[in-house]
Amino acid sequence: MLLIIDDDKNILNICKTILEMNDYNVKIFENFHSALSFYRKNKEKITAILLDMYQPDTNYIVTIPALLAVNPEAKIIGMSGSPIPEDLIKENNNSIKYFLKKPFVLKDLIDIIAKIITPNI
Repeated sequence: MLLIIDDDKNILNICKTILEMNDYNVKIFENFHSALSFYRKNKEKITAILLDMYQPDTNYIVTIPALLAVNPEAKIIGMSGSPIPEDLIKENNNSIKYFLKKPFVLKDLIDIIAKIITPNI
């Protein structure tokens, strides 16, 4: 299952539709705290997390450590329309596997998820 966390309903719905059309099971959340609660209960079912790095109620400085506290092996794909500090990956133990700059091409998202789920492709 893929977990998508973004405050933008349009991004959530488009990503969910495209990913489901490509046979992925997707759970979406507009709010990080609801997503974190779900993740805590279902971490073994989540194969990757698509995370908006800047949200109205929080940002990556809070969200990434919270996700890693639940699962230190979490596979996180960051996304944002804003620049992300280059040292972000190093600071978070390489937990950000990929980063998508909004707006992004949906095929890029599908390709990245395929690489995370099947790393040898």
